[in-house]
Amino acid sequence: MKYVCASGIIVNRLRFADGSVMEDLMGGGGFFAYSGLLLSDPESLFVAGVGRDFDRIYGDWFRRNAASLMGVRYRVDYSPYDELEYLPDGRWRPHSVYTEEYRATALAECRVYAQDLEPYLRDCKGIYSGSGLDLAYHKKLMELRDRYGFKAMWECVIDPSITDETRPRILEIARETDIWSLNRPESFRLFGVDSEQAAIEKLMELGTPCYYRVGSRGAYMVMNGEAAFVPVIHLVPNEQEIDPTGCGNSSTAAALWAFCEGMSAKEICTWGNIVAAYNVLQFGPTPVINRELRQRAMNLLREMCGEKKA
Repeated sequence: MKYVCASGIIVNRLRFADGSVMEDLMGGGGFFAYSGLLLSDPESLFVAGVGRDFDRIYGDWFRRNAASLMGVRYRVDYSPYDELEYLPDGRWRPHSVYTEEYRATALAECRVYAQDLEPYLRDCKGIYSGSGLDLAYHKKLMELRDRYGFKAMWECVIDPSITDETRPRILEIARETDIWSLNRPESFRLFGVDSEQAAIEKLMELGTPCYYRVGSRGAYMVMNGEAAFVPVIHLVPNEQEIDPTGCGNSSTAAALWAFCEGMSAKEICTWGNIVAAYNVLQFGPTPVINRELRQRAMNLLREMCGEKKA
């Protein structure tokens, strides 16, 4: 496989303020990332630990999109499953549909180990990882990168309670990876700044190429002393967009693909935003990912940036 997404899944139930409920929604940041990688390149593989209910909820999507299941590992009875209760004021409150203890156990059992990836690395160009602050995992991943020659992307997810202890670990991983991604609130907490410009200056000082997401405004690609900004892309009128959940993850993995394919900062950022624009059209991931959709998306990239480099 040319591209690998190493992460996991979380099934979602949405309970809206009007009492309506949507169940068995495919979710998890890593799975949304995989959908963005698959839209970018059909030779992409999802490597994840899952529950034995995976096929019931995710199987049709994988089969419909000709996506390989050889990286899926069944490790627990039930996949992590969260209910998001939407409140009348627009806020939402999450909790596990099982118990918080089971959720913690399932997430731990379903973690991806670096050795899980090695069978798929001979021809790999890029790996997306959303693995948190596991330094041992990242050290092993960097060893595999040096051995096989792929590019590694880390999507940083920083808890609001970032501490002086965790900050050096975050920066250590960011320096060692080939490309990384974080969003605006994360950057403010990480660098102790209160503006995008100040965060971009810190990212430039760090030096590692970064796909920097700034919410509904769009995203920057910071690399080679440049911070290329591309505003959010709308495929339909704003009010017809359904759900932004997973847009950051899917666009981040898409940016990895564009980076590995040798695109410019503007092209990388544009491609990430295009993939996010497809993700926002429904609850859950883009439902049908095929050659026709890839061609439409690539045509849009050409229209916005001119002929792409790869």
